[in-house]
Amino acid sequence: MDLLYEIRNTGEKLIVGGGYEWQLALKLREIHNKDPIMLEAGRLVAEYFSDLQQLGMIRLRESKYFRPELQVEDFTSVLKDLFRQG
Repeated sequence: MDLLYEIRNTGEKLIVGGGYEWQLALKLREIHNKDPIMLEAGRLVAEYFSDLQQLGMIRLRESKYFRPELQVEDFTSVLKDLFRQG
């Protein structure tokens, strides 16, 4: 899955934290929160995407596909909410 594609196609409702998509994402997080894949995703988000100075976010902004309107600050916040550890 291409991360930039997902950022570009994430609906405004998801980023703002309202709507069906966000509620579904939260429910899926609740159901699968102990799954090893979710735990690993949480670790990766914490290590590479938890803040704009992390390597993953730097590389994202360096991509030739990056555009300022992608709202990476909001996306970082959403990632942390969905894949929080603990």
